[in-house]
Amino acid sequence: MSALNLKALSGLSEGSRQPQAKPPINPSTCAGEVWLGLHFPEISLVAHQAPGSTPFAVLMVQQGKTRVYFMNLAAQQQGLEPGMLASAAYALCQGLRVVIRDEAAELKQLQAYAQRVMCFTPRISLSEPDTLLLEVRASLRLFGGIKRLHKQLSMVYPEAHHIACAPVADAAELMARHAINKVIRNKDHLRAALGEIMIVHTPIEHKLAQKLARCGLHSLRDLWRLPQPDLARRFGPDLLHYLDRLSGQRNALRRFFATPACFKTGYDFDEETGDKHYLLHAAERLLQQARLFLQIRASFSEKI
Repeated sequence: MSALNLKALSGLSEGSRQPQAKPPINPSTCAGEVWLGLHFPEISLVAHQAPGSTPFAVLMVQQGKTRVYFMNLAAQQQGLEPGMLASAAYALCQGLRVVIRDEAAELKQLQAYAQRVMCFTPRISLSEPDTLLLEVRASLRLFGGIKRLHKQLSMVYPEAHHIACAPVADAAELMARHAINKVIRNKDHLRAALGEIMIVHTPIEHKLAQKLARCGLHSLRDLWRLPQPDLARRFGPDLLHYLDRLSGQRNALRRFFATPACFKTGYDFDEETGDKHYLLHAAERLLQQARLFLQIRASFSEKI
């Protein structure tokens, strides 16, 4: 046996299920929004069920070369770094286990993370490959304020993660990705919090970031110090639009995650096995996921 699969329907028969429509795209236009960014830096390891003690690395192919995308702590201790050629990684670390990056598996894991927190808010946006954005303004009173909500979310995820809070989704995402674990409720404080982030570490296109660097512009603070009309005229309006979204001057359209009506998942073993202990462990994990799915569906039914 090489895999276990578990499937559950939520009050719908196989023949009566309707195709699931894409989640609606909603503009972030509500005044006083509160966004939480949850970043999971090790999602590629979790998606591959990476071992904790054995050196393990996720590889990816870039421009015809196989490089290290991410690795566990045991591999880091052997000298592996992101971007390193696979051949160099093998030379440094004997017994290294590797897999090729699976973006579909990472998205599935991110969706699983989103389902865990749907009891806190239905306004959850996925920012692939490793970040969730939660709009929680309506949930603050119910869960006792932002600090208590932050604490409860931290308890939901035993996996490594960073949480940041901002009044703007793009800012909360960037803060979480850079482990700026702060709570910022005032838009006027965003530039100070984000200013030291290097442009090459933002979603700004790489070629544009290089062009900005040649002009001596390396951080977001460097960009905000310049006259905005001149910046747009020289480097294009998209750059200005992104800076406006970060500072809360412009809203972005976001697609919100919707839990599916049908639960289906599986557990892949490293090799075929008939050992009951491995099988029971896998079945327990699948049943826990199914229980969470049914709890979420039940909570939605009660609200309706």
